[in-house]
Amino acid sequence: MLLPSGGFVPVGTEGDCIAFGGAYQGDSVACATVNCPAPPPTGGCCDPNGNCTIVTETQCQNDGGTYQGDFSLCTPSPCADPSGACCAPNDSCSETVRSACQAGGGTFIGANTTCLAPNCSDIPGACCLPDGSCDSVVFSACQASNGLFKGFSVACANANCPTPTGACCTSDSPCQLLTQAACDTEGGAYQGNATSCTPNPCPALAPTGACCDGAGVCTLRTQTSCENLSSSYRGDNTGMQQRTMPHRDRRMLFFRQCVFANHAGLLRIGHRCVCR
Repeated sequence: MLLPSGGFVPVGTEGDCIAFGGAYQGDSVACATVNCPAPPPTGGCCDPNGNCTIVTETQCQNDGGTYQGDFSLCTPSPCADPSGACCAPNDSCSETVRSACQAGGGTFIGANTTCLAPNCSDIPGACCLPDGSCDSVVFSACQASNGLFKGFSVACANANCPTPTGACCTSDSPCQLLTQAACDTEGGAYQGNATSCTPNPCPALAPTGACCDGAGVCTLRTQTSCENLSSSYRGDNTGMQQRTMPHRDRRMLFFRQCVFANHAGLLRIGHRCVCR
């Protein structure tokens, strides 16, 4: 079957050919007997805003562009750098060339536009809200919502809003700022988008102690965590614990010490706590 590009697919039903936008050549007609026309050449096409795309001459003209010639390329760009209104991220407007506008993080409104029309403050754009959602609003409304404005005329589909974080409370670690997915992975309780660890919303951590598994390996865990592993808990604050001691120059030195209570069933061997 003959395709619009001038190529052909060797085998296909009439329905397949039509679905591809091709011209069906007849039942049982072999490709070797068909003289398919060559596809039209393509080249660089400059639109009024100085953007370059590779299309056919006909398509370029239909889109209002200026065709740069058959087989011309867009790298380096053959298009002129147009001048027009540039809306900066801070809602101000200046008239400059497109490349300078985009280099400064601005939104180029269009060739030959001025700062008198349109007014940047009236142009909506994507606003990433603290809860991770996106809304198309004007710059001032985005600021009032504590949002992150992604640019004038930018669609939410192209905003790439960051995944929100919030306070995550787990049973055996301090409050952490995580995404909800990461908090769930840690087995924690997510406190909500944009929540903070200051002040700490998490309950006091349960004490930890030596947890001896069936192979005699000693780890630090809470009693609940240890018993959930069917291991033996040897008491609060036992095992290899971090301790501090004052130094003569008033600094606090940190070191690790094997701590074991009476009948805790732990031995210190070198710098390790081992179960017995």
